[in-house]
Amino acid sequence: MSTDFVQQIKDAELQAQKIIEQAEKNAKSKLEHNKRELDNKLELARTEYDQKIRFEKSAAEDQSEQDLAKSLAELTPPEISNQLREEAADLVLERIVDLLGNS
Repeated sequence: MSTDFVQQIKDAELQAQKIIEQAEKNAKSKLEHNKRELDNKLELARTEYDQKIRFEKSAAEDQSEQDLAKSLAELTPPEISNQLREEAADLVLERIVDLLGNS
């Protein structure tokens, strides 16, 4: 009877060892699965972030170009006084007369 009892204990220990090994295997498998899922989520988040950065950069460049074009369009040439215009016209006429006189 005691040999049966000892054998039952050994069988129970063996069964417990198998249960522990299976639990460890299941836990390892679950961890690997979770790691793959997290890696995939991380890669997806990185891809989305990269796309957002590219979009924002492009939008900022477009906005900068639009702002520059708007600023250039809003620029007005400086006012030229009538006196300065008359002086320039007189100078042009003098040079024309000089050129005609030299020919």
